[in-house]
Amino acid sequence: FEDAMHIQKKEKELCPKHTMIPPRTKEQAWNESRHFWHYPRLATPEYTNQGPMKEEIAAMNIHSKKIMVNEKNLEERVGSDLLRPVLSHEVGHYKICPYSLKNFVRLVSAADEIVKDIGQAKQLENMFADLLINYHLFKNGEKGIVRVYEKLFSRGEQSPLWDFYLETFAGMINKRPSRSRLPEKEREDAHRLSDLLKESASSSQSWPSSIREFARHLKKYLDEEEKPKYPA
Repeated sequence: FEDAMHIQKKEKELCPKHTMIPPRTKEQAWNESRHFWHYPRLATPEYTNQGPMKEEIAAMNIHSKKIMVNEKNLEERVGSDLLRPVLSHEVGHYKICPYSLKNFVRLVSAADEIVKDIGQAKQLENMFADLLINYHLFKNGEKGIVRVYEKLFSRGEQSPLWDFYLETFAGMINKRPSRSRLPEKEREDAHRLSDLLKESASSSQSWPSSIREFARHLKKYLDEEEKPKYPA
């Protein structure tokens, strides 16, 4: 009896106190995401409301290829109805960019040549990869990724860095942001960068030179932020 009580206690400790997203919603979103990417060999995503993911909605560990989703952040910031494009985005880090640890290191190193700050270089790699992935998703029919970023913007994810990022993404998919606070010159810079990223999206050999140009444009925005952070 004592052993049974011990097992029951351990099960309660291992299981979350409550699930914000219904299991059926999780299963359907994951199945649809896997179908979009032609069934990659990845484990089912793990969901949490605590731990190291304090600000992120979701993330993929480049080493383990494990996808983690913060249910609370997802529900509060974009809504569980957009779980599928969020999962599809994370799978994109495995299928598109950086694709491998080798590419990750190459991109961080190239960005660091410009910004001379390893923390900023890693953030730039993430933003660069996100844009290439989101472009692929949108181009291949996953329009929900646009709604994800519209939700993030409408719920407070705003800064000059975020504005420039959104303007760049909008240029890549030929869509004008619903609200843009960037001066005209900076919007033009973002659109030129959009063209460069679209051209290099399908050629990983061009990524190091592209991320260097990306870093040159974004360095001033990163420097303006006391603690640079990126919300996706």
